Amino acid sequence: MLVPCLLAACQPKANKGESSGAETESTAESTASVASEGTDAAAIAKFEFAEKDFDFGTVEEGEKVSHSYTFTNVGESSLIITNATASCGCTVPDWTREPIPPGGTGEITAVFNSQGRVGRQSKSITVQANTQPAKTVLTLTGEVKAKAK
Repeated sequence: MLVPCLLAACQPKANKGESSGAETESTAESTASVASEGTDAAAIAKFEFAEKDFDFGTVEEGEKVSHSYTFTNVGESSLIITNATASCGCTVPDWTREPIPPGGTGEITAVFNSQGRVGRQSKSITVQANTQPAKTVLTLTGEVKAKAK
């Protein structure tokens, strides 16, 4: 059985007056953790979406469906989206890249390619940001009919 070692125990000791990178990272993580625990929930960035779920109805196979999920930052600090990923390669998300100040708006656009996807579809887009919770899930659903021959 392997026993994981503690980060501090596995790192070489720094010379007097020096700090190892691991200690600096660990200290920064601890400081951020303590700061986030002691921070008022209202002081963080917060999404308020016009809608989190979108039904595109019925489309013919091969059509591309695009939808923009708009949101407002109703928090007390700038909202920063660090990533957005789709549950399937047939859906590609894009998002506002710059920080959104309190009261500001942004959008996450999802493009679904229905080629080869006949039947009922439900795709999710997971958005990671400096919000609480850190991940927000958006959904795109609809029906894809086979292309007429």
